[in-house]
Amino acid sequence: IMLMAFIGGIILNFMPCIFPVLTIKAISLVQSRNNLRTIKLESLLYLLGVVVSFLIIASVLIFLRLQGEYVGWGFQLQSPVFVAIMLGIFIVIFLMLLDVVNIKPLFADRLGRLSLSKRKINAFLTGFFAVLIASPCTAPFMGIAVGYTLSQPIYVYYPVFLALGLGYALPFTMIGFCPRF
Repeated sequence: IMLMAFIGGIILNFMPCIFPVLTIKAISLVQSRNNLRTIKLESLLYLLGVVVSFLIIASVLIFLRLQGEYVGWGFQLQSPVFVAIMLGIFIVIFLMLLDVVNIKPLFADRLGRLSLSKRKINAFLTGFFAVLIASPCTAPFMGIAVGYTLSQPIYVYYPVFLALGLGYALPFTMIGFCPRF
């Protein structure tokens, strides 16, 4: 099951809901003017962000199971509030990409400097939020692994979600370690 989760995590990168986002991030990493050591570190921090995010999902699933709820992968998409918030976020991002909307928060300059000076935090958060983007998607092998896991004792959750996270982070991390490939 862990192998299926790992393979499912790898395949998840190539699903239509994930591939464009990670491709843009991978291209920016490869074209980065940073030295190879910095790129490797950022790739590992991305991996850490992905794994932490998946382990948080496992923890939430365990918590909800202990509360008597029956939930699975993508359960949050059954919440109209969550769907509305995600829809709003994606519409604003879409409009910003088209230059229809130009949002300049009060602290835009400070946030920009923070982002540039804190590339390590940015790499971790990219991995963390990449899982949020992936939450509506299910890849082959992944559905079986997650479905099986949710019917098993709680101690099975963390190893399977860890394998899923490692598989999901692997392609991007490999690009960071072999950017000229």
